[in-house]
Amino acid sequence: MSVKKEIIWIISVFIILAGAATIWVFVSAKTYVAHINLPGGDYRDIRVRPEEDICDITTLDREGRSMTLLLENGKTGKTNLVVTCVHEENPSLTDSVTLGIKVSRHGLFFVGPDSDFRGHPVLPGMMAVFTLFVAIRMIIRYRRLRERYPYSYNALIRLSLFLFFILQGILFAGLCVAGIIFNGRMTAYISFLLGGLVMSLAVLFLIPFIVIFAIVMIISNLSLIRHEGIRFANTLGFILSGLMIAGSILILLSVVYNPGYLAVDPAGRTIEMARAVSSPIFVYLVCVLAATEYRLFRVARHEPSYDQDFIIILGCRIRPDGTLFPLLKGRADRAVTFYKKQLQATGKKAVFVPSGGRGTDEVMSEAEAVRNYLMEQGISEEQILPETESKTTHENMKFSKMLIDERKKDAGVIFSTNNYHVFRSGMIAEQMGFHAEGIGSRTKWYYSPNAQVREFISLLAGKWRTHAVICLALAGIALAMVYAPGLV
Repeated sequence: MSVKKEIIWIISVFIILAGAATIWVFVSAKTYVAHINLPGGDYRDIRVRPEEDICDITTLDREGRSMTLLLENGKTGKTNLVVTCVHEENPSLTDSVTLGIKVSRHGLFFVGPDSDFRGHPVLPGMMAVFTLFVAIRMIIRYRRLRERYPYSYNALIRLSLFLFFILQGILFAGLCVAGIIFNGRMTAYISFLLGGLVMSLAVLFLIPFIVIFAIVMIISNLSLIRHEGIRFANTLGFILSGLMIAGSILILLSVVYNPGYLAVDPAGRTIEMARAVSSPIFVYLVCVLAATEYRLFRVARHEPSYDQDFIIILGCRIRPDGTLFPLLKGRADRAVTFYKKQLQATGKKAVFVPSGGRGTDEVMSEAEAVRNYLMEQGISEEQILPETESKTTHENMKFSKMLIDERKKDAGVIFSTNNYHVFRSGMIAEQMGFHAEGIGSRTKWYYSPNAQVREFISLLAGKWRTHAVICLALAGIALAMVYAPGLV
């Protein structure tokens, strides 16, 4: 199914669910069950009368200081329902409770200062069904795309949206259940208030992930700086952790400071709008980070089948004397390990394609340096096909594919790189129409977390337009959820 058709399908389901929820509310709100809290004391008599006769009133129950009334058969208009309590010992002394009632031209009851009405739990229930439906759609599409294209960024986005919508669905479902359990006690105002805060409260569910992530980043970055010195690239983990912690604290503080909606004062409206826009974007980006970390981990552990014709070794910086730094040595060793396993399992010899040009400060090309290392490991020169012109991962894949196609069409190809780099390298290969699976070499524990942050930022920047559209859509939905109660 195309993206356009999928969006149309999702919108259609939302319209159907919204229509069903509206019908339910219209039917339910034609009556209202009012729970009246009576003043303390013993009463000889309790009288219930409206100031204007716009509905029928029936006493359903009275127990202690609580009275339950049924309002029905409403006629358009406004009135106050007055409950007068006559004291037992002194009949001339009375207490009274007043409740405002409004009946719309459709016969719907809106009661109290917050215009409470029956049937409102169906609205968060509808949102729960819709968000869980979208979550299921996203996970199904993710699994299909992942099976066809293991390095698909579209699959990663759908996994991110699954995490986002499943979180919203759980919160809306809880809100719906609470509305049913506390029927008559949990008003429409409270329901709408919590509904408008769902995306902000979702931050609470992300706190454990954010804290664990921040701890790992702080420990690894401190060790990275100790080993390799202070550079901006070595502090990305610090920066991202700080932004995540600061963002979650600001959102939660805004809820504590101003939990309401439809504020009258300008400062309150500013906080509402800022929270409504920032909360879904923040939660979505954290979900993208979690999905990215998961996909980086999964593809790095993948082991291709032992029937490969070529093994590309992606290059990176070499030492001034032409030997390999540990990062590139790990890639070469991982390729040799796979080569030997395949040879033992099937007897098939693969050709190595070390890929990488010569930098301005390098004595030879990265490909030549890897070739020398492979020969030291006992690989014959005939089994090595160097690609010595590339400067980037895109060129690694492009030029290596050209060399491979000259030797054999539709060859089985894998590439070796560091574990954190497998996903993005595979994604680049797929974008070029080059079907190649990746194998990941291990990276030092203190280096890998920060490198994964760099990959996350690179992937995010590469698809910034897609993420911008999603963030705008989610912010628009959040604003609608916050300000829709003003239409009631």
